[in-house]
Amino acid sequence: KLMAKSPEVLKATKQAMRSVRTMDVQQSYDYLHAKNMAIRASDPEKSYEAGLRQFLDHKTYKPFFEPFKLG
Repeated sequence: KLMAKSPEVLKATKQAMRSVRTMDVQQSYDYLHAKNMAIRASDPEKSYEAGLRQFLDHKTYKPFFEPFKLG
């Protein structure tokens, strides 16, 4: 299942989970918001836009039930 997901997003998620363990709520919110913006800017597959397009325009992606198709 994890291999079907964007490698950039998985890498950033692992790093974020490790980082926020020692932060308070406000610090972790700020950190995760900045990490989210960095992922969107640096993701070569533009997975955020692809997921939205498949969900809103094509109706082929159902969040929580299946990963969206990369590429």
